[in-house]
Amino acid sequence: MAFIHHPEALSVAGEVRIASTSTAGSRPITDVFPQCFGLDWHTQKDEIWFTASPENLLATSLWSVTASRKPKLIHALPDVFILNDIAPDGKRIAMTSRRDQTRLVVRSGTNTPKDLSWFDWTFV
Repeated sequence: MAFIHHPEALSVAGEVRIASTSTAGSRPITDVFPQCFGLDWHTQKDEIWFTASPENLLATSLWSVTASRKPKLIHALPDVFILNDIAPDGKRIAMTSRRDQTRLVVRSGTNTPKDLSWFDWTFV
């Protein structure tokens, strides 16, 4: 099981951790990112994907990590994105937030991303 641990209450800083079903406790597989949220398991690649920001708090990036490999940057994003889900066939759903609006954008395969927002205020 993988999850994001936020060491301080009310903080967006966090690290990706894994927990075993056969032993107690968990262990970190990333360092603490100043901003870290949105995680899912990419079953086709057997990787954990997450959105985090190592420096810039005005934008996040999409990362992958495994229990035996350091985080790998997949894509630097121009805004704050939160990964919500990765479908088994590789479709991804991401939510991007801005100060004045929140959008839900869905992209299927190589098709153009489709904005499913409702009145500029959509949450997943």
